[in-house]
Amino acid sequence: MAIVQSYDKDSDRREIVNSSLIQINDDIIVNQTELEDINIKIYLNPTSDFLHIVLPTISSNAVNYMIYNELGQLVSENNYKNLGQNYIQLDVRNYTTGNYLLIMEIDGVQVIKNFVVNQ
Repeated sequence: MAIVQSYDKDSDRREIVNSSLIQINDDIIVNQTELEDINIKIYLNPTSDFLHIVLPTISSNAVNYMIYNELGQLVSENNYKNLGQNYIQLDVRNYTTGNYLLIMEIDGVQVIKNFVVNQ
């Protein structure tokens, strides 16, 4: 189980506008009504070198991501203010073998994906 929150993208403060308790399976998209156009694809999964993320066309070009390992430890995070493209390549060659959770925030809404690293 996980708590997923949506934030007001137009606010300077990170005010929560929606909070949901969800069951984590393979891929989770939160707040389906808000995310009809948000369809994030990841590949190669499992991977041993690079994780490729294909993003939808987004209006703000602001994308944040966090990666957590099986122990719940933050492994990596990054914020893109002006991404200018719909593709991100993450280098996971230094990650240990295991399951990881990718949390992406686009326009104040979080999308969660699971991926596996096999070294």
